[in-house]
Amino acid sequence: GALRRRAGEELLAHKGRAVVCGDFNAARLREDIHNPDAPHLARQAGTTPRERASLQRTLDEVGLRDAFREMYPDARGVFTYWSQRTRARATNRGLRLDTFLAGPAVGVVDCYPVLTVCE
Repeated sequence: GALRRRAGEELLAHKGRAVVCGDFNAARLREDIHNPDAPHLARQAGTTPRERASLQRTLDEVGLRDAFREMYPDARGVFTYWSQRTRARATNRGLRLDTFLAGPAVGVVDCYPVLTVCE
């Protein structure tokens, strides 16, 4: 899709030295979901198999790496989205939707979300 095309263009233009970051609206891995075995996830935005596979395909085809998972492959409970409706942040029931994707020539030193509550 558009993300794959644009990321590929940026990596080519910058010889693999590019970082694509933002809210990708997809929790790519089981570890990025607080309840990965919940039956409703197959239909919930951001956690459908199609969305998750599409983001993985983008990483694979373009040559991007998930900077956070590269540094913290076993981390659990690190999320960037929580439902406001269910007040899920208080109990850390969330998803990791915001991601830094590093090109092959980018040396990742660290990449850990530091979250601040703005009231």
